[in-house]
Amino acid sequence: KVDGSAAGNGGAGIEIGGTLTGILIGSDTSGAGNIISSNTDAGISNTASTASGMIIKGNIVGLGSDGASIRGNGGAGIYITSSNNTIGSTNANGRNTISSNGTDGVRIDGTDITGNTILGNYIGLSSDGLYDFGNTVNGVHVSNGADNTIIGGSAVGAYNVISGNTINGIRVTGTGTTSTSILMNYIGLSKNGNIAIPNDQNGIKIDGGSSGTSVGSVSVSGTNVISGNLNNGILIDGSNSNTIVANRIGIDTSSAIDFDNPSSNADLGNTLDGISLLNGSSSNVIGSATSTTLANVFGFNVYGVSVDGASASLNTIRFNRFLISDTASITLT
Repeated sequence: KVDGSAAGNGGAGIEIGGTLTGILIGSDTSGAGNIISSNTDAGISNTASTASGMIIKGNIVGLGSDGASIRGNGGAGIYITSSNNTIGSTNANGRNTISSNGTDGVRIDGTDITGNTILGNYIGLSSDGLYDFGNTVNGVHVSNGADNTIIGGSAVGAYNVISGNTINGIRVTGTGTTSTSILMNYIGLSKNGNIAIPNDQNGIKIDGGSSGTSVGSVSVSGTNVISGNLNNGILIDGSNSNTIVANRIGIDTSSAIDFDNPSSNADLGNTLDGISLLNGSSSNVIGSATSTTLANVFGFNVYGVSVDGASASLNTIRFNRFLISDTASITLT
C-alpha cells in the first residue's frame, strides 16, 4: 500500500515512465487494492506517452484506508499522458475512490493520446459514495488534445459518480481535444442519485476549443444524471459540434417521471441553467433527432437551455422535455 500518511513521499506515489505497457495497479478482489495517499505530487503519475495499456482498479487515492479521512495527494489523484489505459472497473470491487486530491481527481492530458476509459469510480466522494470529499479542482479533466476518451459507459456498473469537486465535475478543454464520450454517470449527486452533493461550479464544462463531445447517447443506457451543481448542469463555452442527448438535468434518477404533475418530481435543480451555451458556441445539438423517447429531461433549473451571444449559430434544440423551470424553458439572447 502506497500510503504516505505518516511522512509522505516527496514526489508521486507511483510514477510510471519509459516504454512499460500493460501495468496493473490494484485488483478486482475485495481489499486487495492500494491506498495511494498523502504524496507530495500525484497519487499515480504516468509521465511517458509510451507507457500505455495500464489498468488501475480497486484503489483508494487521496483518502485513508477507511475511505473517509482526508489524505490527499498534492497533485492529481491520477495523471495520465498515454493511450489505452483503463481507470476503474464494472466490478464494484474494482472501483477506485479518487478524492481530496490537490488538483484534479483524474487528468487525461496531451496531444495524440487516445482511447482512455474511466469507469465505475467514485470521484470526489467517500468510498461509500455518500459524503463529500471533493478534489480541489475538477473531478475529471480531459485536455490538450486528448481524444476518444470515454467517461462512464453503457455496461452495468460502468457509471462513475462525480460529485463534490471544487470546480467542475468534468472539464473537457483545449484545441484538438475531440470525441470525448460521457455516458451514464451521476454528476452532482450521491451514489444513490437522490441527494445533491454539488460540484461547486458546473457539472460538465466543455470549453477552450474542444469539439465533438457527446454527453449521453441514442441508447437510453447512456443517460447521465446531471443535477444539484452550483452553477450550470452543462456549460459549453467556446466549443462547437457537441451532442447532448437522453440525459436528466436537474432531477433525480427515479425511473418514474411525472410529466402530468411536474412539481411532484424531486427538485435537484442546478443553481443556474440546465445547459448554457456561451461565447460563440456553434453547431451543437441538444436533444434527439427523432423522438422524445431519447429526450433530455430538464427540471428545476433557472433556464432549461440558454444560448447567449450573437456569434452563437447553427445550434439545434429539439425533442426535449421541460418539466418545470424557475424562469423559462429556453432563452436566446
